[in-house]
Amino acid sequence: MQMLIQITSGRGPAECQRAVSHMLRFLTKEAQRQGWSCDLVEAEAGPRGKDCLLSALIEIEAGDADAAKLRTWSLELCGSHLWVCRSPFRPTHARKNWFFGVSLLPSVDEIRLDPREVVFEACRASGPGGQHVNKTDSAIRARWLPGGLVAQASGERSQTQNRRVALARLQSLVDARNADSRVCAHQQAWQEHNELERGQALLKFTGEEFRRC
Repeated sequence: MQMLIQITSGRGPAECQRAVSHMLRFLTKEAQRQGWSCDLVEAEAGPRGKDCLLSALIEIEAGDADAAKLRTWSLELCGSHLWVCRSPFRPTHARKNWFFGVSLLPSVDEIRLDPREVVFEACRASGPGGQHVNKTDSAIRARWLPGGLVAQASGERSQTQNRRVALARLQSLVDARNADSRVCAHQQAWQEHNELERGQALLKFTGEEFRRC
């Protein structure tokens, strides 16, 4: 099982961005302690550099035996968290409470076109193309059964050639669907980034050592 976890500063100041960096290391260590793999998918650095992140996205993967445990662990992280620390950037600043958020994002499962799931149908070509096109059934319609996508090719002289063209066109439709899924996931990530709630912290951390209370 794979889980995508986003950590965000909620467009907060540099201190919140530092908390995101701390949380990234904390979750990575926690995942590794459980024996799960943890990969950084992307990180958006703030104006102060890599130790102050606007947001970070990690992918944690566990085996089937730990799937339920990973899901529960991930869901329990969702919400606002608090870092209590004197500002490392503004020592005289009175504020010590810095909020950041953690949320789950839907995994973008890339659709892979399996030719074994494609049904090819011969059909008579229509439109201009000369005597050969008008009198033969060389046109091919390719139908991908799981996704309901259909592509057709009739420009080549043989069914074999048109099968290849139709399959390539079908793959382009699948690629377009994948791109749409990535756009939707990115939009949701940005929405989560902007909707951080403050004042209801699930977890609390203190000090530059980022100790969990």
